[in-house]
Amino acid sequence: MAKKVKIKKSYIKWALIIVITVVVAVLLLRLERLAPEPETNITEIEDMSKVAELGDLVTINYVMRLDNGKLVDTNDAELAKEAGLENYVKGPFKFILGQSNKLKSFDEAIVGLELGEKKKIIIKPIEPVLAVTINMSDSRPRRILYPRIEMLSLQEYNETFPNEPTVVNNIVSNPEIYPWPLQIINITDKRVITQIMVRPGESFFIPGQEWKSQVMRTSDKVVEFVQNPKEGLIFDTPYGTAEITNVTISNINFAHTPVQGKEFMQRMGEGKKQGMTFDFVVLDVDEEEFVIRRTNYLAQELANLEVELIDIQKDVKELE
Repeated sequence: MAKKVKIKKSYIKWALIIVITVVVAVLLLRLERLAPEPETNITEIEDMSKVAELGDLVTINYVMRLDNGKLVDTNDAELAKEAGLENYVKGPFKFILGQSNKLKSFDEAIVGLELGEKKKIIIKPIEPVLAVTINMSDSRPRRILYPRIEMLSLQEYNETFPNEPTVVNNIVSNPEIYPWPLQIINITDKRVITQIMVRPGESFFIPGQEWKSQVMRTSDKVVEFVQNPKEGLIFDTPYGTAEITNVTISNINFAHTPVQGKEFMQRMGEGKKQGMTFDFVVLDVDEEEFVIRRTNYLAQELANLEVELIDIQKDVKELE
């Protein structure tokens, strides 16, 4: 009589798992072989003579708008007129790619375009938004240093002092433009170099100020003034107006009254941009502070560029 062989249930379970795994793997392999090759959008460009590269002389038509739709640059005269743009490229824009004198990202966006191609490109900001918070209560030092040397072109000198001879050591004056006399200390082929002629104790209205300042001392390079405004005086600022609240030995304290939405120009910057003038607008006015934000500065804005490459000359490098 044959003996019955007992097979543990666990062995049967593992055997079934192995069989199922093998079957699934075989099916997946067959499906993979039957699947069509994935499509690709990559096309090889055989004729690079029709593709824009850095150093090529390109001619384009273009329209650039900020993300809010505001037109900021174009060579379309009709669009420029509608938007009130005064400075725009008249006619097709022809330049060496990489030397457009626009944003670096403008040139980079055109690299790779084919002759006759029209394209819409998003140009991302390359600089952060410049916004400065200013307290309603503000102050400035009473003592200021003013440059003593004034350099004028010959044309500026003749227009400012039309009846004065251009002679070294000659002292000239024009109260409508300069609050103090100037002495000619040097003359070159292009410039007349002068110095401010003031003495300690004299008082003047420094250009841009609405109160008198007294001369404290002079040197070859600067004149030191101390400002003497009266408390309660209201004066104009780039942001609106301000009122003198208190004058101490060292500081002038005042309170701003900014105007929401007021646009103005202000010089600021560091390094290569030191002394550059930018457009600003007053925003976010509340009881304690307000914000001034730089505007009309493409490097900090998201822009949309529509461009058409209409001509290309390879590897020109520089215009004659």
